[in-house]
Amino acid sequence: MSALTSPRSLLKNVAENFNQISIFKRSSTRRSTVIVYQKTKSGRDEEPEKPPLRKAASAAFKSIIPETKKFITEQKDIWTRSPMIECEHGNYEVLCRFNKQSEVDKWIVSTDSDNKGGKSTAEFTFSKNKTGWFHGNICKEVPKDGLTKYAGWANITTKTPKVDHL
Repeated sequence: MSALTSPRSLLKNVAENFNQISIFKRSSTRRSTVIVYQKTKSGRDEEPEKPPLRKAASAAFKSIIPETKKFITEQKDIWTRSPMIECEHGNYEVLCRFNKQSEVDKWIVSTDSDNKGGKSTAEFTFSKNKTGWFHGNICKEVPKDGLTKYAGWANITTKTPKVDHL
């Protein structure tokens, strides 16, 4: 390209020879990029070539690294937030207080009957003296479905917030 040829005159020359010109500006650079598609004899636009497998793999790898770092930091936070409690005589640590109905509602109760694997029942309710009350019946009778080997359990867990790491 000679120093006297302007970009506009160059685009006009290209436009005369080809049927379609696409001009777009990339956000990461300040330069405009011109892509020229030449129509084939059948009248269809030629599709640009797909990037090589190596470039596609490196782009995927670059997106996986930050997501993996997020996942690792979330796992570290989980372990640091819930350390193992050392019990010594006379020391105690309050983990939960059930002073309100809303505090009791934050917990989930599950039993083997929820999974159709037994007949146990359990509830976690707010009692009259303003405490949480976990009560129910455990039935160790194993159902005769041939799949279940053990029965008779009840569980209470907190509702865990959903973490978006991917």
